[in-house]
Amino acid sequence: MIVLQLIVWIVFGAVSFLGIAYLFHAFGKVEDSKTVSVKYAGWLLQLFIVVCYLHSVYHFGKWLDAVFF
Repeated sequence: MIVLQLIVWIVFGAVSFLGIAYLFHAFGKVEDSKTVSVKYAGWLLQLFIVVCYLHSVYHFGKWLDAVFF
């Protein structure tokens, strides 16, 4: 059981890491605006997306932990 749990957590961590890496890669391809207010709005939107992603990863991790215990 411990080995299965370890494998699941390693896969979960790898997928979470790849998701964050993809988000930052996608954000890097966004063209910068010349208007300062649009640039700040873009940064806030990106921050909001990352926070929501991390929040969902956290809750999925809690659910995954509850499956084993």
